[in-house]
Amino acid sequence: MSLITNQKRWALVVDDEEDFNELISESISKIGFKTISSKTLSDAKIKTKNQKFDCIFLDMRLGDQSGEELIEAIRQEKHGFNIATPIMVMSGFLDLELIGRIGKDVNDILVKPFDLKTFHERLNSVMSAPTKTLAIRMSERSKK
Repeated sequence: MSLITNQKRWALVVDDEEDFNELISESISKIGFKTISSKTLSDAKIKTKNQKFDCIFLDMRLGDQSGEELIEAIRQEKHGFNIATPIMVMSGFLDLELIGRIGKDVNDILVKPFDLKTFHERLNSVMSAPTKTLAIRMSERSKK
């Protein structure tokens, strides 16, 4: 049973590739999210400081900057709007060292390219248990 409903939720999509940004925004708007897009790290930082989101979709390479900076800024702001907001990383440039560094602060990681069916399944999983980080999810999978 899908926990994603027609209830409007706010999502921030952070990706410097305009086509991909639009694809994700359109896809999640069809399942009840209102979306705000950002193509730069500095713009995304401003948006996360000024608005509460229900989910953040983040590319790790934003031009010559890293999405890791945004993750750190969000999670370190003790009284920030989005300290507990689920973050889904979507990137074609991941390595085990990076995953190890961000695993406790993000809720899931999708390696580009991915299909929308997989994306929606993973999003549903994240939204049904928004406090479970990637590290917890991986630990649970290894116990099965």
